[in-house]
Amino acid sequence: MILVAISIVTLILNHRVHFFYPVIAPDSHVPLACYSICQASASYTVIWGIFGTILTFIYAKAIRLNKLRNGIWYVFNATCLIGIMIVVASTIILLLYNTTLYGKINSSNVKTLINADTALSVLRCIILMLMVTSLHCLRKVSRSDKNGLTVESIQLSKQSPAYIKHWGTAIDACSQTLDGMTGDAALQLMMAYQEGQLDDVTGIVLRIARPARRIQILIDQWDDTEAIVFLTLITHYDTTVSALPKSSWGGILQRTLGSQNCMPCFRPLVLRLGLLGFHWPFRAGIFFTSCHADAASRAVHVLESVLEWNGMQNSKLHCDVLLLPTLSTEPMARAINSAGFFPLPLRPTHMLDLRSHHGKTLEEYMKSLKKSRRRPYRQQFLKKGGIVEVIHDLSRLEVGAIVCDQWENIARARQEKDEPPTLARPSAQFITAIGHTMIESYRSVILLRFNNEVIASSVIFKFPN
Repeated sequence: MILVAISIVTLILNHRVHFFYPVIAPDSHVPLACYSICQASASYTVIWGIFGTILTFIYAKAIRLNKLRNGIWYVFNATCLIGIMIVVASTIILLLYNTTLYGKINSSNVKTLINADTALSVLRCIILMLMVTSLHCLRKVSRSDKNGLTVESIQLSKQSPAYIKHWGTAIDACSQTLDGMTGDAALQLMMAYQEGQLDDVTGIVLRIARPARRIQILIDQWDDTEAIVFLTLITHYDTTVSALPKSSWGGILQRTLGSQNCMPCFRPLVLRLGLLGFHWPFRAGIFFTSCHADAASRAVHVLESVLEWNGMQNSKLHCDVLLLPTLSTEPMARAINSAGFFPLPLRPTHMLDLRSHHGKTLEEYMKSLKKSRRRPYRQQFLKKGGIVEVIHDLSRLEVGAIVCDQWENIARARQEKDEPPTLARPSAQFITAIGHTMIESYRSVILLRFNNEVIASSVIFKFPN
């Protein structure tokens, strides 16, 4: 948007300068420097805009031409600095031009060009501000972090299959998979979030790179990725509903400062919540693709890069709160304080270690338990005529619709019990996207039917490791 504005202003400025060119007579006592520097400043911004447009296109398309991009970036910086000096010099000359020469100048148009054209002065100020702003933004986007890391947002579906395969293998090698899920499955789940249509939810994939460390994955392809980070962005998170459900104070705050305020521009208690992980299943979404001896320091560097990236985003992508769910036994937990996060302990998580029962059938597993712990719910359900249906084909929209209908029942039950609402609402398109992007061995849907009616459903994420 900044470059578009600069182009428009530059065209207007060039038009005004060249419009006055024919009326400047050789003996009009107008110094050559006045006109020359006006023309140079207007033309120079065109050159600067060309380099800026090329650089913006490269960053927008995430082209991996590091040498070419860096070369254009250096030329752009030099061009921009020289252009700023020219614009400042031309503006000073116009403002300090000796007004006593007006009596010797016969053309009123020349007076307007030199000192009395308010529009020309305003355009010059706009160009100067836009150039400084654009230079500052591009320098922030282009510069490496103090730890030598850079961050860029990518669309996984548009990446080369060679990179996807390399990242999945690297995630497995670093043993940072999603609770036993493979690297390929984690990347496929990221694609589902990016392609699935969820209300008020945006899936963002960040590629953390270290330009100083490049690995050749194919003959003509190199990779410098340090980590893949998945960010679930909840665009409208009303804190009044979650903190004070079904209370009079909560209703007042919701109508005045929350989501029900009549002024959308003034809703201070509605935040953009960034979850560094997946909402389904709820787990951290930071996957390292390079192995280091000091895992805690590596985690600190990656988290610092994510915070810096968040600080550079516009209002649509900037997260007011970043939430990083992690277990206290993981290296990521030891990096929370050093990276600038505020530690907030949650309730103990109940985890079942079923590794000793690997390979057993349900009947064999039930027999290994104590009689007081056996719950033969499945047998009782089947005896009464219930049906357990396992669906592997999630491409049909009716499957996603059934899952969403059952989710509505759960959300309604939580609301009736005055419990906090759910963080996000699933959609049939999202379930379909999971079926398209994730292979069959990683996901399925289970339906419970009784009297030909679906009474329960669940999306099952399988962890092969």
